[in-house]
Amino acid sequence: RRQRQMCIRDRNRYCPQRMPFATTRYTLAHMQLQQADSQAVALSAEGRPFPDLQVALEQILRGPSEDEGARGTESWFSSRTANTLRSATIAPDGTVVIDVTNWPQLIPNAATSAGSALLFSELNRVIFRFPNVNAVLYQLDGSCEAFAAWQEAICAPVTRSTWETFKASQ
Repeated sequence: RRQRQMCIRDRNRYCPQRMPFATTRYTLAHMQLQQADSQAVALSAEGRPFPDLQVALEQILRGPSEDEGARGTESWFSSRTANTLRSATIAPDGTVVIDVTNWPQLIPNAATSAGSALLFSELNRVIFRFPNVNAVLYQLDGSCEAFAAWQEAICAPVTRSTWETFKASQ
């Protein structure tokens, strides 16, 4: 099975996908919005399983199907990331906590600025389809700080309003 990569240029040398300037500008603005969002969203330590979201995330973590790949669908996810979702829970305030494992080893380039934009775009597109989700907090092996360190970002939730701002800028 062929390895899926983000883009190909210079005689089949693999490279991260180039993102438009607006997305790069968004990344900086997004981090500032995340800081503001962290003040506005109270995270509950108690969450309950969210099986519908878990199933939806497990589906995308398997990566594109062969048909989708043939149509040019790009994704960080593949059979290597299929079993990396540890949990998806939702708190009473609508904050979802997504806990994953092994992503820095399996998809290290997803931590670049362009890679990060694609990663969060894929994930947030699925997560915010659920109307009861108000915000999402990502964790790596149970730690928001570890996920943030991998992404060179801050440990803060992404709110629905931040996601809507990003989508509108695309």
